[in-house]
Amino acid sequence: MQNIQIEILPQTEENKLYPQYDHDAQILEVSSKSQRPWPYGVDIDGVIIFDLDANRVLANFDLLIPKRLWREVPEIKPQSSMRRGDLVFSTNSIRQKSFHLPIKVTTDSMGSLIVIHFGEASSKISAISLSERCFALVDENVLFGFFIRLQ
Repeated sequence: MQNIQIEILPQTEENKLYPQYDHDAQILEVSSKSQRPWPYGVDIDGVIIFDLDANRVLANFDLLIPKRLWREVPEIKPQSSMRRGDLVFSTNSIRQKSFHLPIKVTTDSMGSLIVIHFGEASSKISAISLSERCFALVDENVLFGFFIRLQ
């Protein structure tokens, strides 16, 4: 099973990612405010779709699992991170394009904190702040998920 290989570059304002849930489409959308072309795309089983700009920087992603299917857990510990960054997908990840990884989505009772896990993560996962409301969960150069604050 392949993992999504990434690199973390210094954070830029235009690449910060902000989440919102589209209730009509039942999609969690996480996107930057900077409008630019997304020539590259990577997906996990057609359920998480990543859009990447010309520099392979994550510009947008959609979670196509509706909120009603997220598993509620009693307590989700909010993430914080001293490290900020932009996610750059490796050329190998772009070449592979589609990944088959187990996906688990959990939320708190209010539906405002969301954890998206995919792949088999180690205990060395750290959070990289992509904005004050979106954190990438990584282990060195492998992406394992996201922590999202909807509100």
